[in-house]
Amino acid sequence: MIDASIIILNYFGEKVIEKNVNSLLNLNYPKNKYEIIIVDNASKDKSEQILKKLAHRYSQIKLIFSPKNLGFAGGNNLGIKEAKGKYVVLLNNDCVVDKNWLENLIKTAEKDEKIFAVGSKIYLYPRYLYLELKNDNLPTIKNTSLIKSNLINFTRDKKIDFNFYNLENKIILEIPFDFFIDKDIIVEILFNDDLNKKNIFNNIFSKAIQKYIKLSYEEKNIFSFKINLNKEIKKRSFLKIQNFGNLLFQDGYGRDIGAIVRYNQQFYENEVRQYNKVVERYAACGAAVLYRKSILDKIGYLDDSFFMYYEDVDICERARFYGYKTYYNPYAYVYHLHALSSKEWSPFFIFHTEKGRLLNLFYNFPLRIFFYEFLKFFIKSIGYIIRGIKNRKEWDNNIQYFKIYFDFIVNFPYLIKKRLKRNKLFNKNAIEKNYKKIQEGYWYFN
Repeated sequence: MIDASIIILNYFGEKVIEKNVNSLLNLNYPKNKYEIIIVDNASKDKSEQILKKLAHRYSQIKLIFSPKNLGFAGGNNLGIKEAKGKYVVLLNNDCVVDKNWLENLIKTAEKDEKIFAVGSKIYLYPRYLYLELKNDNLPTIKNTSLIKSNLINFTRDKKIDFNFYNLENKIILEIPFDFFIDKDIIVEILFNDDLNKKNIFNNIFSKAIQKYIKLSYEEKNIFSFKINLNKEIKKRSFLKIQNFGNLLFQDGYGRDIGAIVRYNQQFYENEVRQYNKVVERYAACGAAVLYRKSILDKIGYLDDSFFMYYEDVDICERARFYGYKTYYNPYAYVYHLHALSSKEWSPFFIFHTEKGRLLNLFYNFPLRIFFYEFLKFFIKSIGYIIRGIKNRKEWDNNIQYFKIYFDFIVNFPYLIKKRLKRNKLFNKNAIEKNYKKIQEGYWYFN
């Protein structure tokens, strides 16, 4: 019997899919004990040619081509239906796995038949350099970008923006790079105003790091420099944790354990072995997760009404209502090139994250909580429309809130019918008990 069916949902993955598949072929696990099912979600790039070459070369790989984009849930469900393994393992096409990843996922699942899902420790693929700049009468920074790195080859852009922040009289940069490929990188800083003096190189870099850095160019409001990534520099680099479990709050919003907001920007925790135990979590991120196939057959597959976002939370909640558990194993880790398929805070992203939150509230929370949050959402959507009328640059993003509201009103009879069908097989008090635990902060403090 096959132990695991690894399902990769591919969408416009021509730049990442080979790296993803090669890491799976190098797993420290018997090759005849796992299969690789790649579902292409109607990609319009060169994915089809690349996938067919891979399947021809490796008999472990099975291909499914969807005639249209079915979203995360619908696309993965095509693969789940064809899966022959005891376990189904979902993996994003922009992930690279550790060689012991699958073995550690299965090891945790085998401990208890009540375990439905086992999540992976998900690192951001880049490693990061922490660099301090002296803020010596410099203009304020508008943007910091990586303009030379192998990381750029995995994106559709010509550069990668990264976070910076001010700390007392210093400017802190956390610079991403490809630990495995990059020999040097070039960083560009864009200032809000023209530089008021030339040759600022010596003024912003300490003498201790000047030997690793070389000026590329300096003009008007742009300053660029090259970093030589020798062994000593690489030793100073660190990993960032994108996800070690999902939390859910009283209003239905979720958060990755590992994600933090600092200085009004999205950051991720540095890896300092703070998550190094096998633990139970509220839900598991669908980017790299194992599900027990027999339980999927009982509770149903991913709910395709979500399309994208929150479907992974929904299925773990559904499993809990049936008495099953979700765990995380810190030694089953992957590296994730985050947000290649959709830009964060794009209209697409806003529509599906907010819609996903409301759907999850409707299906898995007490109805009084859903209606309260839905009223708040309606008031917020009116405010966003007014702001969008005043500022046309915000219109595409802001109109998404009203589209979601309208979508719910139109489909409300269908949603009621679906909620009743989904919830009739488990204890009526399961939803209320689950919400009470969220209210009490159980999953936040445990």
